[in-house]
Amino acid sequence: MVVRDPHIRVNIGNRLFQMRAYPLTDPTQVARARQAFLSKYEDVRKREALPESQRAKLYFFRLETGWMEHVAKVTAESLYEAGALALQQFRRAEWSREGLDEGTVAAKNRVGVEFELT
Repeated sequence: MVVRDPHIRVNIGNRLFQMRAYPLTDPTQVARARQAFLSKYEDVRKREALPESQRAKLYFFRLETGWMEHVAKVTAESLYEAGALALQQFRRAEWSREGLDEGTVAAKNRVGVEFELT
């Protein structure tokens, strides 16, 4: 159930995307989503004329991409080299067909100091 665990997979065409789904709660956003949905689906729009007890309840969600975390262990002379080597490993991986358009690189050195590049 999305309310308990927002992690979902969405299949669009022949591609599978890892996403998070969050219920819309802002009345303005809900109204805008509802209007867009009803303008697209005539059969649902016709059912809106029925009494509320006879029509399906509509829920709208905001989708955010990328909930997966991938780890690469590399040996490098600098944080930037480590990021480049990790990215190189990720691009060779099977899951990278999802796309690597954006993300954050986090690194930890041998003594446990953490760094982050965005």
